[in-house]
Amino acid sequence: MKPLFLCIMIFLITTAPAQVFRTYTTDESLLDKIILTKRRELVKQYRTDGSVESEAEYHKGRLDGLSREYYPNARIKAEIYFRNGREHGIARFYYPSGIIQKKIIYERGKVEEITLYDHRGRQTSKKVYEE
Repeated sequence: MKPLFLCIMIFLITTAPAQVFRTYTTDESLLDKIILTKRRELVKQYRTDGSVESEAEYHKGRLDGLSREYYPNARIKAEIYFRNGREHGIARFYYPSGIIQKKIIYERGKVEEITLYDHRGRQTSKKVYEE
C-alpha cells in the first residue's frame, strides 16, 4: 500500500498547475509572460506586434536550460544553453534567413570552440581554445 501512495503523491506534485504571470504595455499589448512551476520558470518576452522576442528557462532565479532569441520574422536568432547561470553546451546563432552563422561550445561559462559560417551555411573558420 505504501508504494502506491508514494506514486500517487509524486504524480500530484509533478502535475501541479503552473502559475502564469503576464505584463502588458499601456496599450494592452502583451509584454512578457512568466510561467512558474514547482521546478522551473519559463519567461517569454514579446514585441509590441505580439510576436515572441525571446524565451528563457530559469531555475531558482538563474538561467538554466534553453534560452532563445527570435528575429521579427519569427526565425530563431540564437539558441544558448545555460547551467546554473552560465553558458554550458552548444550555442547557435543564425542569420535572419535561418542559416547558421556561428556555433560556440561552452564549458561552464568558458568558450571551448567557435565555428563561423557564411550566408550559405558553409564553414569559414574554426577556433579551438585550450587552457
